[in-house]
Amino acid sequence: MPLEVKGIKETQVSSTNKSTNKFTLLTGFSLASSDPRFGGISSIQIQEDGKLLWAISDRGNSMKFSLSHRAGKLTAVRLENIEALQMPDNEKLHKRNLDAEASAYIDQRTLLIAFERVNRLLAYNFTEKGIEGSPRLYPHPKELALAPRTGGPEAMTRLCDGRIFVLSEKTAFKETTHAGWVGDKKKWQPFKYRPSKGYNPTGATTLPDCRILLTIRRFSFTSFSWGFALLDPSNINSRKILEDSTSSLFVHPAISENFEAVAAYRGEDGNTYVYVMADDNFSIFQTTLLLQFKLNSKSH
Repeated sequence: MPLEVKGIKETQVSSTNKSTNKFTLLTGFSLASSDPRFGGISSIQIQEDGKLLWAISDRGNSMKFSLSHRAGKLTAVRLENIEALQMPDNEKLHKRNLDAEASAYIDQRTLLIAFERVNRLLAYNFTEKGIEGSPRLYPHPKELALAPRTGGPEAMTRLCDGRIFVLSEKTAFKETTHAGWVGDKKKWQPFKYRPSKGYNPTGATTLPDCRILLTIRRFSFTSFSWGFALLDPSNINSRKILEDSTSSLFVHPAISENFEAVAAYRGEDGNTYVYVMADDNFSIFQTTLLLQFKLNSKSH
């Protein structure tokens, strides 16, 4: 499929790496396609060997990319296909139903996708070919349905113990914490999360060492700033506010965009590689970026 791939500038790499000693930006690409369905990427998953990456868009599409690496570093990106996500058989197809914002594997054959506007979790059959068939409604926390239409489930990941971690994007009025839940279809435990001041969570992944890595974002009228936040899942408690154990923030001149999607895997060399993608909001003023970082050993 058509995909225009351009490497980011070395000055952007060096400026970004000056902002953190916990991660090293290895490379990055801006991506564009003549296919009108391309863009709006809000969540990604990466295959265990790093060769395939799946992206979910907030207009209800899934995209499959193939990746090439040399000595661990990302060298090429190809767009293999774009497919529309099916909705449950009992739902009428409407654009408000299609706003997919987060995803997580329940198991090797099932991908859970979180939607906002109509806040819900849908479980899809998943193979190496991609998402297949109609989904089933996954039992979600009852409070999730009461979340703001455009501030519902935004970050989600499967923890090492098998529980699903979910964070809402927006806070309640005059609140500084975000509602979150951990659990499964049988039971959900609520908690509250407080990010760095002015930032909101946009994506989540579970690292090979079982810590949670979030992408967080702040928006001004002229630009985005963003960052990584590391969380210890053992600190999740209904009676205690969860806060970042460490965070890395990227502001101009570091590379910045509307980063919402994050995934990680352990390479053959033992390093943990982190990938982030930006949601361009289908705007000519924004860019779909794919960045590859390495988690530095000193960040443990």
